[in-house]
Amino acid sequence: MKRGCKALGIALLLCLGVELAVRAAEPGPFSLWDRNPYMDDARHRHRHRPGFQGRFDGTWYDINSLGLRGPELELGGGDGERVIVALGDSCTFGKGVREARSWPRRLEAKVWQLDSTLAPKVVNLGVNGFSCRDYGPWFEELGAPLSPDIVILGFNINDFPNALAAADRVVQKRQSVRGLLPQAWWDALGRTATFRLARGLFYELTEERDWARAEAFARGTGEDALLGEAWGKVEGHLAQLRDAVEGGGGRLAIFLFPYESQVMLEDYQSAPQERLSQTCRELEVPFMDLADVFRERLASDGNRESLFLWGDHYHPNARGQDIVAQAVLELLLEQG
Repeated sequence: MKRGCKALGIALLLCLGVELAVRAAEPGPFSLWDRNPYMDDARHRHRHRPGFQGRFDGTWYDINSLGLRGPELELGGGDGERVIVALGDSCTFGKGVREARSWPRRLEAKVWQLDSTLAPKVVNLGVNGFSCRDYGPWFEELGAPLSPDIVILGFNINDFPNALAAADRVVQKRQSVRGLLPQAWWDALGRTATFRLARGLFYELTEERDWARAEAFARGTGEDALLGEAWGKVEGHLAQLRDAVEGGGGRLAIFLFPYESQVMLEDYQSAPQERLSQTCRELEVPFMDLADVFRERLASDGNRESLFLWGDHYHPNARGQDIVAQAVLELLLEQG
């Protein structure tokens, strides 16, 4: 009995040591546990707690008094101050990287380096879990009062149903492994750094098989019928956002984040990208697909881990975020 208790105690201490070591390796200040950064909101599905500071799912949150990631700011801005608003989901928020390394903050730094007289303020309105239907109402509440000159939407392919998103779910094993436990259990496990490490290692070890499955899936899939049914709603959401931006005297630009599978697979379903590009032309909104930009960087260094988070294959890491910021800057310069 004593031996069993001793062995159990040693095992618990080892688990605790591993948890603390992994937490220390995650970006941001050290924290002993994860805390929920979100609050209930009658209008929006997700909303950050104003003033929240802490770690959640491997990301350090620095939330200002308005519930946005980044430094404090005042609605309305200052006289003559140029404001750029960044809209999007977890990729724009900067999941897995510090706030200073997210693409909105890197864009701000790059514009300053290019011409300090522009003195732009880039405001990050990205929120984990947001999708196309959220961007318009979120901008109207928190973006419009800033009177932005430019609004940049970081769109994701999973903002609407399509074949590519389904292929990526195969890669991420969301159809099989995630179905074994209730979502509440996964959420609880996700608050431990040890589980996050194990999850990432699992994805890395099964990557070759998963890429083969995803490639076959994408190659054999035509345009998803759901895309046509859902796209009318997407067009309506984007038109609503454009009207809100232009109604305040600003201009809207849209770019498309790539999945790692888009960057890596030789053959994938391109109908969603083509449809989004066509819609942007009809709305007279500048559009850029970042898949080619990421492919060019991959071809230059041959190391995909340098573009996406380890064990994630979806969110750009710090270097990927910088690539996004540079591409957005070039788009803005091209558009004048």
